[in-house]
Amino acid sequence: RLPALASPPLPPFRVLCPPADAPGASSVPPPVRDHVAVATGPRVLVMGGSTQQGYVDGSSLSVLDTDSMVWETVRCGGGVPSARAGHAAAMAPSTSDAGWDLVVFGGGDGTRGFADLYRLDLTTLEWAKVVIPGDESSGLTPREGATCVSAGAVLVVYGGYTSTGCSPDTFTACLSMVGNPLTDQLLARPGEGSAAPDTGEESLLVVLASADAQEVSAAQEVFGRALAASVLGVDIATRDGEWQPVGHDETFGAALQRLELLDLALARVPEASPARRAAYLGAVHSGLLPVSAGGEERWFLFYWVVVQEVASGRRASAMSAGIQLSHSLVDKARESRFTESVVSLARKLTGDDSGDEVIDVQERLTHRLMTLHAQLTEAWYSAIGALLAEGYEVNLAAAEAGRDSSADIKQ
Repeated sequence: RLPALASPPLPPFRVLCPPADAPGASSVPPPVRDHVAVATGPRVLVMGGSTQQGYVDGSSLSVLDTDSMVWETVRCGGGVPSARAGHAAAMAPSTSDAGWDLVVFGGGDGTRGFADLYRLDLTTLEWAKVVIPGDESSGLTPREGATCVSAGAVLVVYGGYTSTGCSPDTFTACLSMVGNPLTDQLLARPGEGSAAPDTGEESLLVVLASADAQEVSAAQEVFGRALAASVLGVDIATRDGEWQPVGHDETFGAALQRLELLDLALARVPEASPARRAAYLGAVHSGLLPVSAGGEERWFLFYWVVVQEVASGRRASAMSAGIQLSHSLVDKARESRFTESVVSLARKLTGDDSGDEVIDVQERLTHRLMTLHAQLTEAWYSAIGALLAEGYEVNLAAAEAGRDSSADIKQ
């Protein structure tokens, strides 16, 4: 291997935080094991675990600011989780505001195990016990050492150690269903609370994981022209201002999360809901894309859209063209650590705090030469066209294999 290509030696490990007996380090937590530690922005939250003095409950958290590398202790109220270790934790979208909540599951205290679920509102620092519906909690026994992650508002718990040994089980819970009037939205007919017209019982129906008027309008134009379908927009999972993905992978993943949550939500609504006859599901999510070239960095606002054919489960996706952001918007996004949408940041820059949901950032960034509607319709046409083309190829291959008829192909 050429010397120039050799990997540099790894730096030695170093202590980033002072030990507990160092001057001014009174807030450094004591030695602890089997606790949980999760990151939210520049802070790391440490909860529970086992110390020399016993098990730790949720009445306080140790918080490390990774910018200053300083610890602090914060007090929590509400329905505090009992002392435990070996529990699992994740950050999940808040049900009370546009931020994030800490979700804690299971664990044990040496004499018993737990299968309970708690949620900490990081704005109010109040704990609340989450009631898991019976169909989701069936078979979920007390356990320690499980892993827990959130995909949007879907919480996934895997494995752990139970009274019968190691568990290979996986459980999911849709946290956004708590306090969310989702059923009312999905019981509405197209056109009620969205930009879509009701074209009758026999028309194709598309359910879009967005209640944003501009996003619904763009989808309605494309699905209406391409498939003579009507669009029902519902507020699912993430909301404006909740977070702003950066990069293609993160933005595409956010759009897929919305689609998965919509699919889960549809399975929960009554059979009488018009949404149960949806032929297609759709999702859209904005993102920021940094590009560096020639010694300069530029940031672009773009969208990923995803469409799914319900009957076959086939999906197709496309991304929109990108619109360059102003330097002031990029600076604001960095200051917020990308926890606010570009729309929210644009309102602050222009002094528009009226909450007007039809603000078109694209018009402001392009001197009214480009709109959000135009940006989204281009992407929707690409995604729907790809899905239809794939369906035609599948049907054609089936016909050639003698498993279908020419009448079906024509249809």
